[in-house]
Amino acid sequence: MPHSAAASLKGYLFQCQFALLESLRRLTDGLLVSVSIETLDDIVYENEDNVTDVIQVKHHESGKNLTSSSNDFWKTVKIWIDTKNEPGVTNDTLFYLITTETISEDSIPYYLKEDGHRDVAEAIKKMDEWTVKEKVQKDFKKIFELYNEMECFEKENLFKNCFILDKSINISNIREEISKEIHHSCEPNQIEKFVDRLIERWLTLVETKIRSDYKLISGVDIYSIISELREEFKRDNLPVDSEIMEIQLEYESYWRYMFIKQLDLIHMSEKTKRYAVEDYYQSREQRSRWAREGFLYPGELDKYDKKLKVEWERQFEFEKSKNNYLKKEDLIQIGQEIYNTFQKTGEPIRKNFSDPFLSRGSYHILSDELEVGWHPQYYEKLKSRNMKNGDEND
Repeated sequence: MPHSAAASLKGYLFQCQFALLESLRRLTDGLLVSVSIETLDDIVYENEDNVTDVIQVKHHESGKNLTSSSNDFWKTVKIWIDTKNEPGVTNDTLFYLITTETISEDSIPYYLKEDGHRDVAEAIKKMDEWTVKEKVQKDFKKIFELYNEMECFEKENLFKNCFILDKSINISNIREEISKEIHHSCEPNQIEKFVDRLIERWLTLVETKIRSDYKLISGVDIYSIISELREEFKRDNLPVDSEIMEIQLEYESYWRYMFIKQLDLIHMSEKTKRYAVEDYYQSREQRSRWAREGFLYPGELDKYDKKLKVEWERQFEFEKSKNNYLKKEDLIQIGQEIYNTFQKTGEPIRKNFSDPFLSRGSYHILSDELEVGWHPQYYEKLKSRNMKNGDEND
């Protein structure tokens, strides 16, 4: 990826994570939250009637200073000027530039800080002087024209509500700050994984809202994500990683797998086989991720698989006992009935884990190893594993 594209992506991710952090802080303080991303500016907060905060976020890897000639500063000034007359923006709306850079002393941004050095009149005086300097006119000509078209009272009304915050947290430590806001949501040893999934689901929500006609994300939306994660992180549950469910699969590449050959034995449709591939992949990936990330108790998957096999064996032997297997069609029908039984009745790995993909997919994993099967004679027909296509139905 080109450096500029990588930096742009990192800046966008930081912007979204900063919006999450700021929203969490506001919720902690008991404030109502209604936020949008990429509307009037990077981050915009509203109340029931008006826009309350317009935030521009700038992320830089290098330790540069924010000066009177910085692109970041003047481009933000243009956004402030363009936005001040937008619907919902009032004389009480606050404008922020939040940057990882350090503000240079005696620069224009220096006098728009939130601290004791703030002096709006001095900032406007310096901007008036700066916008007539010929040597910088060519770089910011259109912005300077917009600024100079403003009356003195307009400048005062706008910039009294403009604030620049420097030395901001950056992409490398923002997760730590998010962790502090939601540390009570799960056990301490799970907080990093909780934050990973919170950010993942937040980004999904942001992308959905950006593409939607209704852009606002409410505090209820954020609470809903956290509440869902809290439930998943309880000891009697497990978190599901949504991106695993969204992977686009090459179904045909699985046709050679043994769990598919098992379905061919009982003449299942291609659509059914595609569902099986999805369950197999999702279950295998999720089980692997839980194991890598330490969500599982020692031997938990082995115990779960054993429980699945016991349930299968009871049903398998029961169905076999009802027939004399003299007809090929009978064997296929029995196999279909057994298979459908275990597609409908999911066995939870933990008490409150209710997603059925896991048991369905785990049965396919066991089926791929011939530990379970559907056709009453599946093992005899498939044990060589070198069978040619078509032999399974002989």
